[in-house]
Amino acid sequence: MLKSGLEKIIASRDWLYERLREICNKKDIFLAKTVTNFVFLRPRDAQAVFDGLKAAGILIRKMGDYLRITAGTPEENRELISAIEPLL
Repeated sequence: MLKSGLEKIIASRDWLYERLREICNKKDIFLAKTVTNFVFLRPRDAQAVFDGLKAAGILIRKMGDYLRITAGTPEENRELISAIEPLL
């Protein structure tokens, strides 16, 4: 059961990373894949992205000029991608 849960987390993180990579590459935004359950990116205006996601009901962690986004369920990840793309 633990292995199954771990595989789901890794798959969720990888899916989120790949979708964000497509967006970030087009806009020349730094994106880091981690070995944990989150991705790390540095948008041009972290505060604006953070505020825009918060207004949409999506909470992430702002760390200075960087954003730490925890991978969620497939539905949560899709909602995040839809909300973040126009903000980046």
